[in-house]
Amino acid sequence: MKVEAQSRASLPKVSIVVPCYNARRWIGETLASTRQDYPWPVELIVVDDGSSDGSSDLVASDFPEARLVRTENRGCSAARRHGAELARGAFIKYLDADDLIVAGSVVRQVNLAERTGAEVVYGNWQRLVENNGAWELGEVVAKTWQAVHADIEVAFFTHMWCPTAAYLWRSDFLRQRHPGWHPNLPVIQDARYALDAACACATFTHDAALAVCYRTHASGSVATRSAVNFSRDCWRNAIEMRDRWSQPGPLSGARRKALLEVLEYLAFELYPHDRALAREVVASAKTIDSGWRPTGSQLRKWLGGTVGFEAVATLRLGLDRCRKLYRSKAA
Repeated sequence: MKVEAQSRASLPKVSIVVPCYNARRWIGETLASTRQDYPWPVELIVVDDGSSDGSSDLVASDFPEARLVRTENRGCSAARRHGAELARGAFIKYLDADDLIVAGSVVRQVNLAERTGAEVVYGNWQRLVENNGAWELGEVVAKTWQAVHADIEVAFFTHMWCPTAAYLWRSDFLRQRHPGWHPNLPVIQDARYALDAACACATFTHDAALAVCYRTHASGSVATRSAVNFSRDCWRNAIEMRDRWSQPGPLSGARRKALLEVLEYLAFELYPHDRALAREVVASAKTIDSGWRPTGSQLRKWLGGTVGFEAVATLRLGLDRCRKLYRSKAA
């Protein structure tokens, strides 16, 4: 019994998993932010996902406390999954290679989880904004899922989002009930991870303090750099959630409404780039509501009801082009 107690005491309380791909410019500052005063052992795992810029060499030389794992390039989901498989901590925190953990936040979130029994703790976050090559502190985002929607699954399906490092996850929950990182949603995998936790009936607790600084690059995020791929991921996600929510019986009013709102948004976003997929999105909306038509102004509703979605989308596309042309001339 004494040996077993000693073994447990030596295990890390928290495992911090950092997926890294060509992040040499940021990884040093990110890993330095994990060097804090912890009252218990912490395990730092860096999964280098086939970097070619010397990221892993920097980690090996400057952060000997990290467990460095080098793999071929398989994508962020695979790197996070591999890191979680290696993790021994009672809690897991995922930290992107360019974000910063706020001092004291890990200890505070662990204490909150242990006090409440929560399986997931999520905190507030602050943007680090790139401005002419310098980084400035920007907006602080303090949001609870209850403020987004009373149905936790609808909240995380729509507008509830936090950076990965804002969350602290109880390892037992992840291993026993969470399905893991989605392999086929590379752009919105972080949003889906939280949504899957909600679908698995995880208990969430909000940490009302700042947990992470989230770097907002001038070049944009993965989502903003490829709006089409973002929309396609959202489309796949919507179809999977439609099928899930339809399993027990008819869709509830709130979930039906959320799906229709997301599908309408995606149909208009995809139309300029992939009209065939936009039509497929509209067809899916009509399987949920046979009388579906675009929402918005009376003119938009009338056009949608008389000449159809594509006429409204074409008109919108033309108006957008006119606005861009006007702005370019005005500038």
